[in-house]
Amino acid sequence: MSDAEDIAAALAEVGVTHCLRKEISGPSNPYDPAPASYEYHDITGYEYDRQVIDMSGTLVQKTQRTIAIGATGAAPAKQDEIAVGVASIDVSSDTVWSVITEVRTTQISGGALLFEVDLAAGGV
Repeated sequence: MSDAEDIAAALAEVGVTHCLRKEISGPSNPYDPAPASYEYHDITGYEYDRQVIDMSGTLVQKTQRTIAIGATGAAPAKQDEIAVGVASIDVSSDTVWSVITEVRTTQISGGALLFEVDLAAGGV
């Protein structure tokens, strides 16, 4: 097993399934009412809240909602969306999506091992 597969297996033991939504096409004109097209990926991740520190190292009275995801499936990107705790088969028009505001990649020898994604407060 590769290191990335080991990490994904460990996350599968403690994490839950989330749905990653990636926009594959959208309107070329912002005034065009045509809806965007999406692809959906099931990912397994561990959700946690981390405390935020400012540039000087001072703890800020804010927490950041973060999900650690193994790097064996679809790679998340800024502005992608995640339905926390929802599998792709369970997505409906009522599904709440959280926008990814930051993606940090842990890698070794040029290969990704783990993605940590920060989610925007609230959902869409």
